[in-house]
Amino acid sequence: MTPQHYILQGQSIVVNISPMGFHRYARHYLETARAAPPFEGFSPVRYYLYCHSLELALKAFLLAKGSSKTRLKELGHDLARTLAEADSLDLVDIVQLSPKQREEVKGANEYYRKKDFEYFTVGRAATAYKGLPDLAVLDELASSLLERTDCLCREA
Repeated sequence: MTPQHYILQGQSIVVNISPMGFHRYARHYLETARAAPPFEGFSPVRYYLYCHSLELALKAFLLAKGSSKTRLKELGHDLARTLAEADSLDLVDIVQLSPKQREEVKGANEYYRKKDFEYFTVGRAATAYKGLPDLAVLDELASSLLERTDCLCREA
């Protein structure tokens, strides 16, 4: 008996990731950053986790305000551009960032957008990771963003 072969073809599946999905993941990254054990010497792990939480929280806000997923992809992993986009959609009506928080986002972005928190770079190590952001400020900002955008994301 000869085996029969069947070919199944289906329609494309479109997955719509909601603002709340981004918001939820942002919270998970924030909680993981807080729970990470201390490391001896320098480790980029917490920096990456906080920055990724910020990126996802800002993008949750952008989605809730009607931005497209295409636009989110165009912004990439650039925290400064993503924050500027959120500012243009009246983020200030929900969350007021202090000058210090903005400064820390800018500093974090110099590492994050280049993936320097994900991959070892000799240049950064040689300069002793000069200009690293203050993790307490990033924590405060990510927490504030998540708390104050929760309703907006749930209702979107």
